[in-house]
Amino acid sequence: MRPGRWLWLAAAVALFLPQACGDTDSDPGSARCEAPNPVLGDVQVLSDHSEIAVRFTCVGARLSGTAYLPSGSGAHPAVVWVSGDGPHKRLAFGSLVAAFVGAGVAFLSYDKRGVGESEGVCCPGDYGHFNLLAADAVGAVNAMRKMPGIDPHSVGLLGASQAGWIVPLAAARSRSVAFTALADAPAVSQGEELLYSLLTGEEGGGGGVLSKQAISYRLKRTGPSGFDPRPSLAQMSVPGIWAYGGADKSIPFDECAEIIRSLKATGKDLVQVVRPGIVVPLLCGVFFGPVVGFLVGFLGSTGSDLPTFGFYWNWSLGNGLVGLVAGSTPFLITGIRARFRSQWPTIGAALVTGTLAIVLGAGLAALTDILIANLTPDTAISAEWIPLASWNLVWGLPLLVIVLSIWALARRRVAG
Repeated sequence: MRPGRWLWLAAAVALFLPQACGDTDSDPGSARCEAPNPVLGDVQVLSDHSEIAVRFTCVGARLSGTAYLPSGSGAHPAVVWVSGDGPHKRLAFGSLVAAFVGAGVAFLSYDKRGVGESEGVCCPGDYGHFNLLAADAVGAVNAMRKMPGIDPHSVGLLGASQAGWIVPLAAARSRSVAFTALADAPAVSQGEELLYSLLTGEEGGGGGVLSKQAISYRLKRTGPSGFDPRPSLAQMSVPGIWAYGGADKSIPFDECAEIIRSLKATGKDLVQVVRPGIVVPLLCGVFFGPVVGFLVGFLGSTGSDLPTFGFYWNWSLGNGLVGLVAGSTPFLITGIRARFRSQWPTIGAALVTGTLAIVLGAGLAALTDILIANLTPDTAISAEWIPLASWNLVWGLPLLVIVLSIWALARRRVAG
């Protein structure tokens, strides 16, 4: 295979890699549960409500739950409870369930897949896989719609925490879901939520020293990683409620609220924001050498961040290092040009130095946060260095190839 072909293949793989995450053999993206074949137990009539055991089958597993019904006749609206992370059994008739049932809303809660009386393997969501859990939630909705005394057009999903990644996926994939309601649930990606929790000190044993603005800056620079609910949120067409606490140390309220506001303002026409700016110091280093590359990276990062987030010297220095390392490309190209007339070896050299530049620049920014943000080394590496480097590699390298290819083509045309 000629060099040009494998370089474009590498660029294509890099571009499509994020879309493949979250779809595995054990958690297929095709998982659906529109026909759960519910089996209902006997009705237990109590003083203020009724209870019915419910069994339904989704993607090879029989799930078990309990439906709590309001007293009186009529077609009642209903909610299906979607649990958070970890192994959860169905909710008992407590204050939460009673509040809905007392208001005339039926309530279904089921043992999570692989927990209690439900079959299957527990907790794929704890490992970033939500296809089966979303299918189970849709199956529960469809089971509830088949029950007597339920309005089949008014059954929605209710949940908290990890349900923020499950519910939008379920609602986007099935027309059976009439509405959604979420509390303390992330509208950002898994990586963003984890980094926020680590920086606030909620998790990880460190953090807790940065301002809200400084944390928002790091979330923006690191970008989404892991499962991201934004595409599902953009596809939702049913009403939804998100409830947050403004001082939450686990969920980044400002970032989540901005996503929800954008959805509302644009009629769900929300796309994931791409940060291609990393290609600027890469290109300046490749074209003009290490000094120009460093200055463009450092000053460019400082100038763009200062009006909104402030000055964070270590992250600006990391961006400068990207341009500095990329600036070694001209020295490599000097020897390559003597042997090859094609532009592809030159682009290959730029990819090598660009990869090294991104990894080292992200590492400098992340590892210095061990001191500045009071992070542990493990946290700095897993929550900042790896996501930041991956994000910039995925978007920066393909753009670098494209721009250098166009530049080479333009030079040939001018010379011809």
